[in-house]
Amino acid sequence: MGQGQRGQSEDWQVVPISPSMAIISLGPFITPTGTSGLQAHEFEDTGHRIEFGGDLVSGYLPLFLKLDRWQADTVEFRDYYVALEDLPFAVDCLNMDVAGFPPSQFIRLECVLVALYSQNDVRLPLPRFLEDFANCLQLDHGFHCRMLNGSAMLKTHLADAGFEVISVICNGRTLNVNFGWVLPQDRHRPEARRCFVAGWSEFRPGPNRMLNDGKWVAPGKTMLLSVLFPGFMKRAGRTPIEALSTIGLTAALERFKWTKVSLLSVKELRMARVEFIRSHPQFHEDLKAMAKAMQQDGLYTDIADLRAIGRQLPRLMNAAGIRMPLSNPT
Repeated sequence: MGQGQRGQSEDWQVVPISPSMAIISLGPFITPTGTSGLQAHEFEDTGHRIEFGGDLVSGYLPLFLKLDRWQADTVEFRDYYVALEDLPFAVDCLNMDVAGFPPSQFIRLECVLVALYSQNDVRLPLPRFLEDFANCLQLDHGFHCRMLNGSAMLKTHLADAGFEVISVICNGRTLNVNFGWVLPQDRHRPEARRCFVAGWSEFRPGPNRMLNDGKWVAPGKTMLLSVLFPGFMKRAGRTPIEALSTIGLTAALERFKWTKVSLLSVKELRMARVEFIRSHPQFHEDLKAMAKAMQQDGLYTDIADLRAIGRQLPRLMNAAGIRMPLSNPT
């Protein structure tokens, strides 16, 4: 990192800055342009622009709002765009992040900010920019939003910095716990559900009915999460389990669906499957029905594909001493 006073940026910019990176010492700021309402194809000029400058890179990027949105009366962060022709640097993006047709094409602001912060030594922390952005422009919650008591599920130092658990999802053998960063003006307003995703994690609860240490899930490089995640992980710890409070550990486990798949060892689970086949002769001639019955009994997760279960049955039936039927309905 560069030398000198960095303020809050030391808490966020944890990736070493390459000496070849440009220093952005001014901005990015949101400033009015006085041109709101003007439309360009499927986009509307917001009347604001992003300004930034430094030793090698500077820019003035008017902000546009996509008119054809999933919900016309709400605006998500991903609905804001800038014109491709205004960009002073290259931006990585997916095809879905670009709209319009040449020569009038627009790219999501999210991708532009990711490129700005990942390719340059930006002195203004991204959370400070997002706070200013929300004060200037409409911003509602999107697909990811806050959950009740999400801040209490994290350790105090994380909650005090604005982080919360925003979702806990049981996905077969695994438990996905996702984290978000909440704007300072929203933290004491439970009805304000907007947030920015700050981290993804995955746990695999074991037979002892406890969470394992978990693992961090790397974000896509074009997502705003890729800029927020390093700062969150630095505060949270080497493994996700270190981020959760006692309340969070309990709440996460309560959302996990315990089945034989998660409670038995690999050897015990195979033995239980073989015993199920041996003790249910009514399914020996109908492997599809057997696959469904084994899934319902908790010997496979509820998201397991029945065809995949069916492909395992011949080996299990052989272990159970049962001859395969002449025809295989699966």
